[in-house]
Amino acid sequence: ILTFDLPSDLSSADGILNVLLDHDGQKESISRSIPIVLNKISLSFFPEGGDAVCNLTSLIAFQALNEFGKGADIEGYITDNKNNRITEFSSFHRGMGAFILTPQKDKRYKAHITRPKGISESFDLPEPLPQGYVLRIEEINQNSIKIAVGSTRDENLRIFLQIRGKEYFSKVINARKGMNSVNIDLTKMPIGVAQITLFDSKEIQRAERLVFVNKHKQLSLNIKTDKEKYLPREKVKMTITATDETGMRMPGNFSLAVSDDQLLSFADDKSSTILSHILLESDVKGKIEEPRFYFDPKQQKADRALDLVMMTQGWRRFTWRQITADEIPAVSYPSERTIIAGFVMDNSTNKGVSGAKVRITELKLESLTDSSGAFLFKNVDLTEPKTIEAENGNRRTSVKINKYTSTLQLWIYPEIRYKHNMARAAGNFIQKEQEEMVAEVMMAPPPAIENAELYEKAVPPPMAPDAPELKMEIAEDQKFVDEELQLDRHAPLNKRKMRIAADLLPEPIEEAPAVVYYRAREYPAPDYKDQKQPSIRNDFRSTIFWKGDVELKNNGTATVEFYTSDAVTSFRAVAEGFAVDGGIGRAEHVFYSEIPFNISAKVPPALLTGDTLDLSVLLKNTTTGDLNGILSINIPSSLKLINSIDSNQTVKAKSTRTIRLKMLVESVKDSATLSVAFNAKGLSDAVTFPLKIIPQGFPVDLSFSGSELKRNYSVKIENSVKNSIQASFRAYPSVVSDLLAGIESILQEPYGCFEQTSVTSYPNALVLSYLRDNGDTDQKIINQAETLLEKGYKRLITFETKEKGFEWFGSA
Repeated sequence: ILTFDLPSDLSSADGILNVLLDHDGQKESISRSIPIVLNKISLSFFPEGGDAVCNLTSLIAFQALNEFGKGADIEGYITDNKNNRITEFSSFHRGMGAFILTPQKDKRYKAHITRPKGISESFDLPEPLPQGYVLRIEEINQNSIKIAVGSTRDENLRIFLQIRGKEYFSKVINARKGMNSVNIDLTKMPIGVAQITLFDSKEIQRAERLVFVNKHKQLSLNIKTDKEKYLPREKVKMTITATDETGMRMPGNFSLAVSDDQLLSFADDKSSTILSHILLESDVKGKIEEPRFYFDPKQQKADRALDLVMMTQGWRRFTWRQITADEIPAVSYPSERTIIAGFVMDNSTNKGVSGAKVRITELKLESLTDSSGAFLFKNVDLTEPKTIEAENGNRRTSVKINKYTSTLQLWIYPEIRYKHNMARAAGNFIQKEQEEMVAEVMMAPPPAIENAELYEKAVPPPMAPDAPELKMEIAEDQKFVDEELQLDRHAPLNKRKMRIAADLLPEPIEEAPAVVYYRAREYPAPDYKDQKQPSIRNDFRSTIFWKGDVELKNNGTATVEFYTSDAVTSFRAVAEGFAVDGGIGRAEHVFYSEIPFNISAKVPPALLTGDTLDLSVLLKNTTTGDLNGILSINIPSSLKLINSIDSNQTVKAKSTRTIRLKMLVESVKDSATLSVAFNAKGLSDAVTFPLKIIPQGFPVDLSFSGSELKRNYSVKIENSVKNSIQASFRAYPSVVSDLLAGIESILQEPYGCFEQTSVTSYPNALVLSYLRDNGDTDQKIINQAETLLEKGYKRLITFETKEKGFEWFGSA
């Protein structure tokens, strides 16, 4: 821990702390901004539950911000209107804190800041109400919340708790004047921000408090590698396991990223994670600074700091405000209601069916249609799809829905009766020469078409098409051998029925199961299978593995395999995602890559001509013995070594030796490679470092044109940077040749939706058509145009729908 005093006469809030330290023989630095607070503080107060009430003990939260809107740590005290010191306060995290106050009637309170020094301004606390209600969180644990409800009179009050819009608790209490205690069981509630609202006996909202509950119910992710330490380019076998808070294995879908931990640690990332974004930022208004802090298990003050966020940024109170005509917002969309309504329709008459039974199968709810065929179900939970079934006599139909609607159409079809003239046949028992026999055939209705728009009441559906008719003629000499015809010849005719076999109806067409595709991205990853350890290490990727769709099966486990890079470093694996039950989780795991001896150096991303590069090359020996060996350095031609380096080097056991290379950058080169190798007692290492060299100054390009067949051009070069002049000559005898020189720039990589893919593919087709029509032989451009055009075609066909048309985003 570093402690120091700032000067007393600071005039700027800009301050940087730069710490230098020796590490492995070279200087390392860490820089952090100093949160300097000048005399410009904005201090706000937030009584818990909404308002402070006279003679009722309240918890008053506060938030102090500096001139840039960032949290500022402060200390101070509270006084009343007689300047009596009541209590003291200090911020706990990022300028947020809280103190207890029992306001008295006819008294006003002010806050005074003592630290940082030099702030003479005082800040008024909100005026307490003479009568009202107080809502306080006294204690919270994994199983319950203890709530204190304060009231200035005896009254029946109702406490209501909801999480993400779903009710989990509602209770009416017989509150007495003063403070009353209520316990709320949390065991059956999910993780997240709970909204607790206090209603008075007239069902008027009086106080409200946000509180984060069940933080322990995060999905537990465990990342495990088959080893802790690996060699460069060695295969890593990583297993991810997910369990809920009870230890039950959970299937789900997760993303996995494995990166160089030194880069992540250097970045000191404090941005949002999937936990903070889904569970916190989505439920609290405003920007939350460093949101991942509140879900870091290593931060001991995270839970209390999170509750302060609920009390400050999540603070709310209820006030009465007059609504003028200009303040009434326009309704852009009809509001969604938890109703399922519609009509049961008769296909043969195109009219509603009165008295039809309509039921929701899963909920065992049943209703009868009115005279117009309308039905209505209220307060239906559609978190899971429901089956709506209509029945009228022997006629039935059903449909599955997953969204609320007031225009559902359930079409039922009448019994279709067929009259057949049965002729006398050999062995037939029918006495009359012509009798009527009835066959009853039930026709399956087509699926109902549901309109998703919602209205105040059900509206009549459009006219349905006529039901198909089926006619059948039977020849006079037709003989029947169906066993169903072997009836008692003396039985009444109306008892003698012949059931027409189902094969007399058109055969149902079996639809092939739909094959759903999605456009998945594939990323390149080296495969070092069957490869020996590299003689030269050149793979220094910052991210060695990434996959956004790691699926954990029913056993809650998945295994992935990948290879380490050539870097000798630590790697951090981060997995995050959701289980099938909606549980959310995130986990990290660190493993290492190590060899007995290694070479490392920190090379700048770019060099300028004329620069002097002072490069520290580290030779690190992790063995228990000294290493004597030969150092080899291969310097590119664009650099010149200034100092001399002894090729014979000794590296002590368990130590690091620093070799300083001093080089002058002499010429421009887009890419160059610096190689360093060391060989000693069978242990060796070699690395290559890519260099990019760019010229100093500003680039200047000159071009000339004319229509003369012969002409001299002169160029005057002034104030040029040394070793930066480059000259090239290219002549274009015609405008066409000039255009062709830049035709390659017209080619585009196809991307995006159907429209974007079409737009980017069209120039490729034009270029290819032009080259072929004009007999151009630039095979490189032709091949590039053909490749891009093929890519565009393959993307376009992915937007085809099953109806043989195309959509902007295909079947998605």
